[in-house]
Amino acid sequence: ISKSWLQTDLLATVSGQTESVFDDEYDVCDQDNIYSFNSNGTFTVTENTNKCDPNYPDEVASGTWTILEDGKKITIDPVDEEPQTLDIEELTATSMRASLTDNSLGIPVKITFVYAAK
Repeated sequence: ISKSWLQTDLLATVSGQTESVFDDEYDVCDQDNIYSFNSNGTFTVTENTNKCDPNYPDEVASGTWTILEDGKKITIDPVDEEPQTLDIEELTATSMRASLTDNSLGIPVKITFVYAAK
């Protein structure tokens, strides 16, 4: 996990049907952000080529991360936001998939974050 990642997709699964919601949920300027997970347990999210506003700082988020349950889960705890614990579905040298289930709409929606190593 300790490396830089580029999010390549965001999948939503409802009642067994999965579709990509990446373009719906992220502005084009956010779709190429770099997610850097550092070996000291910190992370940063930085703007890449497509900056949302050239006057904003490159770093758009930061916080800490922790691996749980022998590598089966990751907790991401951003500064000024609620922590989230995700299930690690896949982790290789070049790809990572992690998911969580959101019940806020009254039905379970599985959200899967898909990353490629940068």
